[in-house]
Amino acid sequence: MWKNILLFLSLSGLVGHHASPITKLYHFVDQKMTWTDAQRHCREHFDDMATVVNREELKQLQESMIGSDNDDDSMWIGLYDDITRWSNYNQTYIMGQHYGNWAPGEPNLGAAEEICTKINQSTGQWMDVQCSNPNQVVCINDEGDYIYVPDQMTWHKALELCKSNNTQLASVRDASENTKLVAVLESDAWLWLHRRPWSRWSDGRGASYFNWKTGEPNNSGNNEHCIFLRFNTGLYYDYNCGSLLNVACQQRAKTSTFKLKISSEANLMDPEVQRQFVEQLSAKLAKEGVTGVKLHLVLKEGQDQRPQK
Repeated sequence: MWKNILLFLSLSGLVGHHASPITKLYHFVDQKMTWTDAQRHCREHFDDMATVVNREELKQLQESMIGSDNDDDSMWIGLYDDITRWSNYNQTYIMGQHYGNWAPGEPNLGAAEEICTKINQSTGQWMDVQCSNPNQVVCINDEGDYIYVPDQMTWHKALELCKSNNTQLASVRDASENTKLVAVLESDAWLWLHRRPWSRWSDGRGASYFNWKTGEPNNSGNNEHCIFLRFNTGLYYDYNCGSLLNVACQQRAKTSTFKLKISSEANLMDPEVQRQFVEQLSAKLAKEGVTGVKLHLVLKEGQDQRPQK
């Protein structure tokens, strides 16, 4: 019996000979604006600012700019440094929302490398410093007792020392705990409070791939918390978010569905026949350089038709 089969092809991100399907499309906006205005523009007209999660997407972004009539190859992308978000033991610490006893002008994020925190023995005030600096250690146990360790070491070694003794590096949640901690200090000591810079994209995704120019990020002037990319090199630079630059936006690749009508003598109700048919068609499309295709078979019953010759 000849049966008709309806074949639905869901095409999402056809990419020719790219190694993997394109899931987003990049758009270059030749209009100078601040990073915040660029974010607003991308969200209003597309989906968000450009996100680059690997080298292949960086190449795709660069290729999408080829032929653009622009006078500047610098463009904002969605990577930024949220300097208000820190980690304090088992909770997220947000500056302005949680207790902090920062010294005047702190944290200053010096040279983009000061991402750990110490407490000053004489004033009880906090300062951001480089994690590789040596400071003394205070651990805290489950009863909330602070345990002073006079040895000097880096922040990471201090963290491991406390953990190895079934305690945690000192954390402070309010003014009374800060006073209690200062009472045991004999020198400046580490706090748990630290942060991971450049950890988030504008669309909320975590960041793990970076293509920094040598010497970047440097947080020049202690106010460079946004990123621009140079189109020709693909290199990242930290920059003042209030500067005026062009922007790269992105939007999700659209999915298109096509319907084909095919007649066959094979038993199309047989799942193995269906599987083989889909595999053969997928292989044929791949041979032609078409990837990112999802095939879905829908059998149309009750028709006994032979194909016209």
